[in-house]
Amino acid sequence: MNGIEREAVKIFLRRDERSVLTDKHVFAHMLYADGLLEDVEYAIYTRWFDEFLEEMPAPEVVSVRTTPDTCMV
Repeated sequence: MNGIEREAVKIFLRRDERSVLTDKHVFAHMLYADGLLEDVEYAIYTRWFDEFLEEMPAPEVVSVRTTPDTCMV
């Protein structure tokens, strides 16, 4: 790839400690299991999330298993 092509290609890199999927499969599920979301609220959220996910590009997830000490270097 030459310099002009390299400038034309813009790479977006976002680092998160969790995936957007965590919202549904951990947080929303936990709220529902704890009785903090009613059946209808959870059903609405689940349907909205599934529709949202169809429009979102597939997440690329890299999982790094290491010690906290290594992370702090």
